[in-house]
Amino acid sequence: MDSLPAGLIPQASWPAGLDLTRLGALQDEVEDENDSELAATSSSGQGEDEDEPATRRVLRHTAGDEEAFGSAASDPDPDPKPSAASPSLLNDDFVYAAPCSAERLHLAQASRYWRKGMRAVFVMDEAPGNLSAEAVTNARKNRESFAWYPNFKRMADDQRDHYLEGDRRAAMTPILAYAALAAPASMGPWTVEQLLPSPAAPHRPHLHNAQAPGQAGQAAAVKHTRQLEGAPASGGKASTDAAKGKEAKGKGAEAGSGGADTDPFKWMLMGDDDTVFFMRGVKALLRDYDPQLPYFLSDCLIPGSKSPPDDVWNLRCMPCHLYPQHASQRLLSTEDAPRAPGPGSGQGQAVSKDCFCRTDTLCARFQGNATRCQQEWEGPVPWGGVGAIFSIGLFKRLAALQGGEGLRAYETCINAPETSVASFPLGGDAFMSRCLWRLGFPITDPGYTPLGRYMGEILGLKEMYEVPKHLKQGAASLPNGTLERWSVAVSMHLGARKQPSYRSAALSIKYITSVYDLVAEMLWPSGKPKPAGAS
Repeated sequence: MDSLPAGLIPQASWPAGLDLTRLGALQDEVEDENDSELAATSSSGQGEDEDEPATRRVLRHTAGDEEAFGSAASDPDPDPKPSAASPSLLNDDFVYAAPCSAERLHLAQASRYWRKGMRAVFVMDEAPGNLSAEAVTNARKNRESFAWYPNFKRMADDQRDHYLEGDRRAAMTPILAYAALAAPASMGPWTVEQLLPSPAAPHRPHLHNAQAPGQAGQAAAVKHTRQLEGAPASGGKASTDAAKGKEAKGKGAEAGSGGADTDPFKWMLMGDDDTVFFMRGVKALLRDYDPQLPYFLSDCLIPGSKSPPDDVWNLRCMPCHLYPQHASQRLLSTEDAPRAPGPGSGQGQAVSKDCFCRTDTLCARFQGNATRCQQEWEGPVPWGGVGAIFSIGLFKRLAALQGGEGLRAYETCINAPETSVASFPLGGDAFMSRCLWRLGFPITDPGYTPLGRYMGEILGLKEMYEVPKHLKQGAASLPNGTLERWSVAVSMHLGARKQPSYRSAALSIKYITSVYDLVAEMLWPSGKPKPAGAS
């Protein structure tokens, strides 16, 4: 218990008085070089104790005795201020989606610490049949699914047409994760579960840095990607049909069908494999949002390479449920957000249930350039390291476009030459945002807090090192602003590239989650269980 995970902040740089006594169990684990904990975590309804709910069993193994604290068993990260008007969001209402690879899978699976039983879909760079049977079995026990998309290395005049070779895979991640859960056949071969090895199959070693997809589904993948070469960015139906292939025709409509009762999730948290989401803040942010509306949310935004320089910030949406004049003044979770006025209030009509923001609506202000705005320009794009949030409503509307071909239209756009971006920081996040813009879905900015952006600013490594030195004195001695920060922070980006190893990054995610959970329990105590036999 002499040091924190290697690669974060040297001990000499710790704040004076830092005391990690309350984190002893965590530090003991940091000293343990046995990687088995992540591999041993929980079950999703298979194996022992079938009567125990899958989420509870995952939580029990991942978070130890946390389930003993009453409500934590059903919701380990409750909304700090739940609304009496609507049911509170639970972890089962979410899914986490991230691009990944075999060598980084251990890092992505460190998300189990903050997911606490939440489902996840990892989009690999090779067919999941190349994963070992043990890895697949372990993933299933932790409610993790796989899709895949190959890395592309197109070269023109010896120049890349993208910043990183995995940019298109990152851009495809939310779409493939949705398809994997809603209708796998709609995005085959990338989401075909049959490509996974049987849990009982013999061990197959991981294949790193593969230049081609795995043998399973390889022929279909090669044919499919060749059909996408040179496809126009408009995502027209003719090009979409060619890319889709006859055997999958019509199955995209299935992905966009069904009501709220049959939806596989309400919200998707999309990030890198080293993104950490703070679920209390996520639920606080989304408590008044309708997941059936098409939301693509981020407040960590930068101008895109095709954004008009003077009007880029007018090319973003604001939440439907807030007053327009207050949309950029989002309140802290300890205050009530101003609601849209209702009929008879003298302030106009309530926001329609069908209220949502479209690209053509935003572009209508540019008289004479509306078409160019939709087809050539773009709004602000997200900085993807801190993640983005998608509603189920966006995926359903996207899938229903072009006669049920919307998901394939998006893929066609992602692979179109004119969609490409070649310079940092515009990578997969810009691909994704640009193609959603082309198909009618701009980004929604949830507004600002006095503390900074929800994503990436309100909580970071600085706060995670500053707070522990106050733990001995209890919640009253926590630094000023701790309550507000813990109430509204949504995510942070660890930056695994700056860590000495992926294991160090994974343990850092565990440390961050442990500090976050411990402080949250001090701020919002769940109470103590009664002793056995107590009345």
